[in-house]
Amino acid sequence: MSDITVKYRVLKVVEEMPPEITFEEVMKRVYFLDKVDRGLKQVEAGDIISGEAAKKVAQKVGRVNWTNQPLADIEASATSWL
Repeated sequence: MSDITVKYRVLKVVEEMPPEITFEEVMKRVYFLDKVDRGLKQVEAGDIISGEAAKKVAQKVGRVNWTNQPLADIEASATSWL
């Protein structure tokens, strides 16, 4: 799918949507698909982190709380690979 142009992909996404779609929904869908594509390219390039490292980063930024580990320990662990 990397050989397909961005313009073609956007047009294809819009064509597949129902006629009553809003501009905001189109933009959300295009943005989502772009993020998925970028993520897949990162995986192919080996630019990934472990699940545990992802948990630590998420905890560090305050989005989730999977453990009662002190924040200082999480920060020390997470920054070691950043």
